[in-house]
Amino acid sequence: MNDYLPIKDFAEQAGRTPTAIYQQTETRLKPFTKLEKGKKVVDIAALKFYKDQPLQTLDDLNQIDEMSRLYDPSAYMEGLKSQINTLTEEKNRLQDELFKSLEELSREREHSRNQSDKLSDLAGQIAKLMQNNQVLLGAEQSRTNPILLNDGEKKVTWKFWRNIFH
Repeated sequence: MNDYLPIKDFAEQAGRTPTAIYQQTETRLKPFTKLEKGKKVVDIAALKFYKDQPLQTLDDLNQIDEMSRLYDPSAYMEGLKSQINTLTEEKNRLQDELFKSLEELSREREHSRNQSDKLSDLAGQIAKLMQNNQVLLGAEQSRTNPILLNDGEKKVTWKFWRNIFH
């Protein structure tokens, strides 16, 4: 019958940290892992992976690196400063892009406003031209329509035709 240990106890016997073992329960320890009463437990048969084996897995090396950073505050602070500098540079770059975009939008908006003003002026000029055209058409019709001509001009027209045909 298989004996199972809680992750903490298994980690002590394997010479690893509980975090490293817990992460490995999703990879190479998965066949040896089960849930008991809502908690993960590991079969003791899996200890064969850790007996007389130095810390070689990537998880273990990452954990050692993490622990050394926790115990070395100056290295941890340098890492934080580096991250802050990187984030600050990215923020400044994004702000510059934003300002350039806003300037371009402002120029486009001004150009659109100028074009709109020009179109409005042209529409006003077209309205005046149409009004003048109507006046000219009315004047032309009044000169050629015999009903609109006064009596003196009418007689001249008949005299002209009478002189031609007699």
